Amino acid sequence: AEAPCVYVLGFGLSAHLAALLTLGLQPFCRQLVNVVEYGGTEVAAGRLMNLERADALIAISFPRYAADAIHLTRYARDRGAHITALTDSIASPLAPLADELLIAQSAHPVLSSSNVAALLVIEALVTALM
Repeated sequence: AEAPCVYVLGFGLSAHLAALLTLGLQPFCRQLVNVVEYGGTEVAAGRLMNLERADALIAISFPRYAADAIHLTRYARDRGAHITALTDSIASPLAPLADELLIAQSAHPVLSSSNVAALLVIEALVTALM
């Protein structure tokens, strides 16, 4: 909430989670950018070009982890931004890049993964800021 700008990043199915988180955070952040809202990787990278040390990035990725999410999170880390990762386990490639790691296990008996736990974490984050 104190960051001058908060960036939210998620590709593939995680883009929907990122959109829900962005919508929930909107009233509590001075500036908020949904990095993958429209366009592909090039547009997302362009949105991160102005990211600064005082800014924050919330990166969301679940199996099969999007390589672009990892690369852009590494870019934000290299720029000195504060990184929060929402992912399924400490074995996630986002884990070593994060200042804070939020775990939402995505195991599902039939599907490759479930978004239910991630959605609960998103709701908890928004509720905490309220």
